[in-house]
Amino acid sequence: MNQQVVSSDALAEVAGSVFRKEGEYWTIAYGGTVCRLRDTRGLQYLAQLLRQPGKKIAVQALVGTPPTVAATQRTPTTASQAAVCRSRLRDLREELERARLARDNMRAQLLAREIDLVQRLRRSAAARERVGPEVERARLTVTKGLKSALEKIRAAHPVLAGHLMVTLRRGYFCSYTPDPQRPMFWEE
Repeated sequence: MNQQVVSSDALAEVAGSVFRKEGEYWTIAYGGTVCRLRDTRGLQYLAQLLRQPGKKIAVQALVGTPPTVAATQRTPTTASQAAVCRSRLRDLREELERARLARDNMRAQLLAREIDLVQRLRRSAAARERVGPEVERARLTVTKGLKSALEKIRAAHPVLAGHLMVTLRRGYFCSYTPDPQRPMFWEE
């Protein structure tokens, strides 16, 4: 069972916002509602972010890998994805020019869309290549963990899930950034 029902006695015991690990479960209180969820890595990542509101935390730190080690473990590739995308962009732009000269508007629109997509893929591939495979692996691990934790929270406490969806930032650096006009502090 992934969640537990909390008695009214326990609700009275917990005031304010709480994100506390108790054995194999997390007691989570927000907005007058309390729930208990079974421990997961995603909830552990979330707890680290909630402890330090506003601070950007590297994904390697969240998973426990020293950033200096992970950043140096890059592996060279023979043909990088970014280079393949650059080559494809060159070909697409030539095709687009031919379609425009032939006044083939439908083909030109399709090529323009494909160019946009390949440009986004190239930027994404270039970013992955800059950070190295270990950092990318950490980013994916944290992203999946947080997504899973948010799904569990949404099922047990939709109001908190809504708050977290707005205040969590994910990527190579993650953060919990509540509204500065209404700072949040979580009891552990």
